[in-house]
Amino acid sequence: MGETREIVVRAAPDTSSVDPGNALPGDGPVDSSAVRLCSQVRADLDGADFDVERTGEPTGRRGVGSEGAVEWSWAVTPLRAGEDLQLVLTLYVSEPDVAPIELESFRKTIVVEANREEDTKGFVRDWLIPAGITAPVVVAALGWLVVRWRTRRAARSAVVVDVRDAADDDARRPTGYL
Repeated sequence: MGETREIVVRAAPDTSSVDPGNALPGDGPVDSSAVRLCSQVRADLDGADFDVERTGEPTGRRGVGSEGAVEWSWAVTPLRAGEDLQLVLTLYVSEPDVAPIELESFRKTIVVEANREEDTKGFVRDWLIPAGITAPVVVAALGWLVVRWRTRRAARSAVVVDVRDAADDDARRPTGYL
């Protein structure tokens, strides 16, 4: 989190002799999936909790040949840990004299794991600071409700005591002399 990393996606048709997983940048594990390809493909990477900037071709649309591989790359800065980063491959199917049709052929969620230091900072930023502001307000509101409840209860019991005392005084008072 907070560090910009390059994410590279490479695809090759079944007819290609190139292994798309070879010589990718970085030292992490390579995740591979079977995808559908056609002559024109676009790859998009996006997520709410990420700053994603495409590197290379600005449209992301690439031609796929029968040999070789096609590649896309992005500079990605995670703003927090999560599973909101989505990779989407879109196929452009076209016929002569007809506008191309866009078909989503592949979607994958990429999980970003946070390092402990950034995870702790995120917890403090997302939970402790707002809780630190709201906790005193909630405690003050509960305290006010308790004091109000006790005051009303004491006022009701005082009225009852006053009525009983008055009734007791009337009962002890002589009614007359003979």
